[in-house]
Amino acid sequence: MLAGFGVIYLWEHLWDLPHSAALSAWLLLAITAGAAICSLIYERRLWCRYLCPIGGMNGMFAKLALLEVRSTQQVCGSQCSSFGCYKGSPATAVSFADALPREGQATGGCPLYSHPAQLQDNRDCVLCMTCLKACPHRSVQVNLRFPASDLLENHREFWAEAALLLLLLGGVFMHHDLQILTWFGWENWIIDSEHLGLGIPVVLLLLSAPALFIGLVHGLSYQIDPQMPRFLTLTYAYLPLTLATNLAHYIPAAVTEAGQILPVTARTLGFHDLNLPTLTASADVAAFLQGTALLAGLLFSLYPLLRISQRPWLSNLPHVFAMAMLTLVCAQLMF
Repeated sequence: MLAGFGVIYLWEHLWDLPHSAALSAWLLLAITAGAAICSLIYERRLWCRYLCPIGGMNGMFAKLALLEVRSTQQVCGSQCSSFGCYKGSPATAVSFADALPREGQATGGCPLYSHPAQLQDNRDCVLCMTCLKACPHRSVQVNLRFPASDLLENHREFWAEAALLLLLLGGVFMHHDLQILTWFGWENWIIDSEHLGLGIPVVLLLLSAPALFIGLVHGLSYQIDPQMPRFLTLTYAYLPLTLATNLAHYIPAAVTEAGQILPVTARTLGFHDLNLPTLTASADVAAFLQGTALLAGLLFSLYPLLRISQRPWLSNLPHVFAMAMLTLVCAQLMF
């Protein structure tokens, strides 16, 4: 997933993929082909769970979700023998007096091969509700919860996911490379597919800049407090900030361009005089939403930082400073 996202970033930026319909189509076809080929060879959405860069990003950000699908381990262990939610089963009779027609349905099992009683986070759940339809014991539930609760209790961490997190944060810097190069007086540095020898090193450096910066900050925090958790553990505290910065980057396109989909589609099909409606916001509204997203990402990252580290404020000051600096730099790049 990490390598796939890195390739997509290079392809996107050096070949200007967002402004090329043909290249955008090839990217969608590549992702679709990967899903189709893996589905023919393997079971249970291997592509989405283990290989797809977009699936890895969605699964990681799902840890911040307000919703979760879980089931009661005691009910599953004592009353269920078929495990239809997990392995698939035919329709099962429901013994509740107020049973609903949609309970105990025949299903093929969880597409990701995850049991709802054993889920420790949302990474391997796509909210397909197959387990909810299959369960005849009303053990499976859709719950509202505190965002980022996956990061605070029994969290499973691994390097590949943390590296993807830092890469996505670096992607924000990559998208604003011209501003950054201008800060250093390198505004004439050409970054495109015709100058790969110059462009690739710059893009890779910008993608890795947050990882290097946070690594240095963590080394400083460890010098202040040797009992601070390891770098891998604390990296997940930056997940809300990573989500917020990526959302902030795409907000202008969402509020100023997405509302033009009807007339743009009509013009693409050759209809130029239909006067179809548009729904767009001004640049000031986009800037306000960007600032709100960045501020919310900063504030929302502080609580997981303190909970994950289990250390006092003074020990966490270097990481608080790092989060504030990343937020300010992103704001400077976007406004």
